[in-house]
Amino acid sequence: MMGIKPALRPAAVIRLLAPSDGEGYRRLRIEAARDPAFGATPEIEIAYPVALLRQALIPREHGFMLGAFVDDQLVAMVGFGVGADNTRGTLYGLFVTGASRRLGIGAALVEHLEQQIPASIQTIELTVAGTNTAAIHLYEACGYRRAANQQDPDALMLVRSLQDPAQVACTPVTGRRSD
Repeated sequence: MMGIKPALRPAAVIRLLAPSDGEGYRRLRIEAARDPAFGATPEIEIAYPVALLRQALIPREHGFMLGAFVDDQLVAMVGFGVGADNTRGTLYGLFVTGASRRLGIGAALVEHLEQQIPASIQTIELTVAGTNTAAIHLYEACGYRRAANQQDPDALMLVRSLQDPAQVACTPVTGRRSD
C-alpha cells in the first residue's frame, strides 16, 4: 500500500482542545451532525449550550478531545474515553470537514490520539456505522480489526490491541477516502 504523499498534507496542527475552542468545536459538531452516520442531528447540536461544550473540552484523567487545525481553523476532531477498568478505552467522534478529507488528517488524528492515551490502556474500541466505508478503511489502515460477536447489523465494532506488535501505525491508502 502506498501512503499519502506528504506534499498533499496541509500544515495541520494537532492538539488537545481546550474550553477556548468551544465555538469552533460547536461549528464542527453541527457540520458533523449533518451526516446521519455521526449519530446526532444539527438541531440537537445547535441547541446545545456552548458553555457546556466548553466544560466538556477540559481534559480529564478519564478522557480528552483532540482537534486538527489548518490556518487556525478547527477542521477535524476525535475523542477518547478511558474505560472503567483502565485497560480499555473508546475512540469516538472522529470527524474531518469535507474540504480537509483525503489529506491524511484523520489518520494523523488517530495516530496522535494513540500517543496521548494512558500507558494502562491495552485495547482501543470504537463503533462505526456499517455503511461508512471511508471510516472503516481508515480504521483498518490504522490497525483496527472487526470484533467478534457483532450483534448490531447497522454498527460495526472495531478494536485495536496495543499489546500486539504486529499492529502498526496508520497507513492511509492513496485513492481511498481515508478520513
